[in-house]
Amino acid sequence: MQVYPVDDFYNYAVEKKLNGEKLNEYEQEKIAKFEVLVEKKAINDAAIIKNLSAEREAISNAISDLEKKLISLDSKIEKIQYDLKTMLEINDIKKIKTPFYDIIIALNNPSTNIYDESLIPMDYVKQTVVQKIDKIRILKDLKEGILIPGVDIQQRTRLDIK
Repeated sequence: MQVYPVDDFYNYAVEKKLNGEKLNEYEQEKIAKFEVLVEKKAINDAAIIKNLSAEREAISNAISDLEKKLISLDSKIEKIQYDLKTMLEINDIKKIKTPFYDIIIALNNPSTNIYDESLIPMDYVKQTVVQKIDKIRILKDLKEGILIPGVDIQQRTRLDIK
């Protein structure tokens, strides 16, 4: 959605101005009015961006607080489960039935327990190679004038609202 659409006249006038042609009084006045509208829109958009950024930060903080609460709850659950399991195993209780749920001490599937990696034969060791492009070195070399195939320097703009 364009709030202030650029009409053909504006494009014509700007091109005329860029070509070094002189604008008449009417054209100058119309461009000045349009630029005021653009400036007002920019100010309003900046206010909206600031408000949305503040809302985003508040949501991010709430998420962070909830994540901390989740970690705390997980820790409490683990402790209570460990204590319950230990108590049932000490008393050799394998199963308790209730109207709401069953409590069962069950065997997990077998898993490996590696206690000394140096003793494991190489047949059981997987090799992985990770290749990563060194963007920092590439940028440094490009700035020094070294041509590197497949890359170039780009410098973009950003919008700062302070």
